[in-house]
Amino acid sequence: MTTLSPPASGVTIRMYRQGLGDCFLLAFPTRQAGQAFYMLIDCGVIFGTQNPSQVMQAVATDIEAATGGDIHLLVATHEHWDHLSGFIQAGEIFQRMRIHNLWLAWTEDPSDKLAQQLRTEFQRDHQALHLAVNRACDAESVESITNLLHFFGDPSAAPGNALDSSNTATTGAALNAIRAFVSKMDAAPQYRRPGEEPLSLPRASGLPEVSGVRIYVLGPPQDEKVLKDINPTVKGREVYTKGSALTARTAFYMAVQDQAQVSPADQELRELSFPFDQVLRIPRIEAKQYEFFRLHYGFDESTPGEKAAQDGQQNARRDDQAWRRIDDDWLGAAGDLALQLDSYTNNTSLALAIELVNTKKVLLFVADAQIGNWLSWDNLSWSVPDPIGAMQTIRIGDLLARTVLYKVGHHGSFNATVRGLSAVPKGLELMTSPDLVAMIPVNREMALKKRWDMPFDPLLQRLEEKTSHRVMRVDDAYPKQQPVGMSNAAWQSFKANFEETQLYMQYTVTD
Repeated sequence: MTTLSPPASGVTIRMYRQGLGDCFLLAFPTRQAGQAFYMLIDCGVIFGTQNPSQVMQAVATDIEAATGGDIHLLVATHEHWDHLSGFIQAGEIFQRMRIHNLWLAWTEDPSDKLAQQLRTEFQRDHQALHLAVNRACDAESVESITNLLHFFGDPSAAPGNALDSSNTATTGAALNAIRAFVSKMDAAPQYRRPGEEPLSLPRASGLPEVSGVRIYVLGPPQDEKVLKDINPTVKGREVYTKGSALTARTAFYMAVQDQAQVSPADQELRELSFPFDQVLRIPRIEAKQYEFFRLHYGFDESTPGEKAAQDGQQNARRDDQAWRRIDDDWLGAAGDLALQLDSYTNNTSLALAIELVNTKKVLLFVADAQIGNWLSWDNLSWSVPDPIGAMQTIRIGDLLARTVLYKVGHHGSFNATVRGLSAVPKGLELMTSPDLVAMIPVNREMALKKRWDMPFDPLLQRLEEKTSHRVMRVDDAYPKQQPVGMSNAAWQSFKANFEETQLYMQYTVTD
């Protein structure tokens, strides 16, 4: 393992191949030859990966060697395990490194009222989902929910398991670890907000200033409605509403709570959450006392053989009548809420456009941003000087048109790369540079185990078209032969700037 050296002008991007998860190391040149500025964007792998600690320790060891132990800027984009787990699994290695600066999204700011309101709602919903899984009859019925809870580092999410408040393998614990790492350098997290003045790479102790790099903060949006709008193209879909009215979300939350835990203020909501009026309901405990319900609704706990001996063959045919009950039907709402919680967290992704000022080339890192995050960028603008010093207005269309490297959102899922409509193209369709390449941190085998369609085939096909087949995937070795349809010049240029090992894929963008 050797030091990662950037080009004389430009940037080298190393995408680690740990599995389904994000970990990107960027190296920029400084004014001092031989010294580089290192920027790390996330470091994690999905729950369920084989030997995850060993895998992430290998990644962290390489990061330490490549940087000499100095990470000048760490960007933690959002609170998902596949972006943060490495800071727990390889914590001892990161602990001995020097992390000079930390950027987080404004949604992690403890002094921001909206951020704290959203966090309170998030914690309440997460607890409700865990309770739902805990009360499920079998693991298969809640498999999709547990898979989504694992995004938050919740290994105890399983039927019969109570929520473990002492669990240290959570995304919250990972963020706390990151804050502790940077505090060793007497630095504090900086909370980034969309539309703020374009940023330079921050100063780092003992390192010359880095010039020629401009960073635009795109998201997450600070508009609560937009932030919670996880699928704005579907009219009328209920997503993360708030208030005291009964909604599918509040009804579900009331359903998972023990009656003794419900506050007096929520008693009315609890009553409204039942599908039937109180006069039409019989509590489960009471129903077991009636022979009719024992025989016809599966409350008789004796074995089929005992029933046959005691009551004859007729009752033996009634040995499994539990299907008549609707005990767990309310869990259907848990799946919807789990999807909303996951999508909302993706929408809180810190999305950045990194501009190389000399050539105006842009690197786009969107983390897992979904539609609401993407569409909010249309409302942003920045004023920057042009080459002769006159101020010019920059909008998202300008940045997308100059994008030469796209870190594909959310491992290539269908809802994390916007294309717009044919009459109003957006997102990927506005990336028109002939130099465009794409990086996808995906492992399709793992995604299929989780029953996720990643990468989404129509998106992958469009990426191949837009990039002239220059799509780098962590789970797929890049072709050693020139892809059909790629020009000789493009192939030679790509080969000169691309490097691949078992641990990472690496690409250099010159400025």
